[in-house]
Amino acid sequence: MEFLFSKDRKPNATNYKVLNEICSKDIDLVYQHISQFFQSITPVNDEQQKYLGHQFIAPYLLLDGAWRSRGTELFVMPNGDYVDLHSLESFYQNPDEKDDSIAENVTTLMKPYWHLNNQVLRKNLVEVNLDLSEFLFVSALIFWDFGVPEQSDECIKVCKQMRSRIFEELTTYEKSKILTEDHSLRVGEIVIVLQAVQKALGIMHECRDISIVYNLHGRECPLFKTPEFS
Repeated sequence: MEFLFSKDRKPNATNYKVLNEICSKDIDLVYQHISQFFQSITPVNDEQQKYLGHQFIAPYLLLDGAWRSRGTELFVMPNGDYVDLHSLESFYQNPDEKDDSIAENVTTLMKPYWHLNNQVLRKNLVEVNLDLSEFLFVSALIFWDFGVPEQSDECIKVCKQMRSRIFEELTTYEKSKILTEDHSLRVGEIVIVLQAVQKALGIMHECRDISIVYNLHGRECPLFKTPEFS
């Protein structure tokens, strides 16, 4: 979710402290303006609405960040600043620390996860090249996921109904856009994006496990603060 910022402002390479601050704000905005909208149109009780809303945030932010950064070797933040994936040690540096080996060690641990996520999700988004409408369709499908822990039978039933409606609308949209080719192939590509989001979420769970075992000195991924990882 993009913040408003001056068009004259030049994007800068950032560090983990700024990323944490911006991501915390983004988590709040996504919950308040996107998640709560989806909750409001989901006919289940308040507890299940809230549960779906919380489960939505992490996978949505993974999708949003990858979509915003597609076609670059950067992770582009909502304010336009970026993380250079080729300079992760600089990203993890803290000028207030005297021990430079901390950033070096954290980089060694986290670098594989940055690059694995890049290969799994961002590469897929580059290949599929979602337009804005398709991005929103995928976002809705992420929200109305089913079969996750703590969902009631009623909630699962409602989510299946909502996803069926989304797929019907997506199919209609692709038919209107693709006049000479098989639109079902495009719908299939979008389903693969959903699978890539789930794989990226699995990578984040592995990364969280690493952060529990090793002391990352406050450099944990800010997505670990979302209910998905609590």
